Amino acid sequence: MASRARKISCIAVSGSACSGKTTLATQLAIDLGWRHTNVGQIFRDLARDSGLPVERFGSLDDASLRRVDAEVQSRMKTSSHCVWEGRLTAWLAGALPQVMSVYCFADDSTRAYRCARRERIPVEDARRQISKRDEEEQLVFKRLYNISDIRKEAHFDLVIDTSTSEPRELLKQIEGHLKKYFEVV
Repeated sequence: MASRARKISCIAVSGSACSGKTTLATQLAIDLGWRHTNVGQIFRDLARDSGLPVERFGSLDDASLRRVDAEVQSRMKTSSHCVWEGRLTAWLAGALPQVMSVYCFADDSTRAYRCARRERIPVEDARRQISKRDEEEQLVFKRLYNISDIRKEAHFDLVIDTSTSEPRELLKQIEGHLKKYFEVV
């Protein structure tokens, strides 16, 4: 007897800095005709409004950080036809069966190259910037949610290595997984 497909109404795309999640989430939303919400931009705006560089977002008070996460989780629960993108969105969606979760990762060299190209900085500067962001996020995720390694401690419906394929191929992989295992409502 075939199992019934899980019904989903949203997709959460997570991953570390420069893992390709923005590129994939943006194009996935376009392909599906859905809205795209960049949760990372909410945090960047919050950090900026607090006078902090994005690498120091963890210096924001815990209540503010948790409030944004709780708001995102609440909106994911009640929205439909939206691609949510951010470092923790797939983890936040863990208790929401109506959200398909995708985790993107890439090797450090690929991430540094992407950051350097996007920020127009030397690759070594990009590598240091990413390292700082990774360290800061690890401390914040541990402090707020006791997460040491999100890839090991969370369930994702799909984990993809974005350093090995072009975005169009990765999108086909995500869309194929969506069609095979889920029913969009």
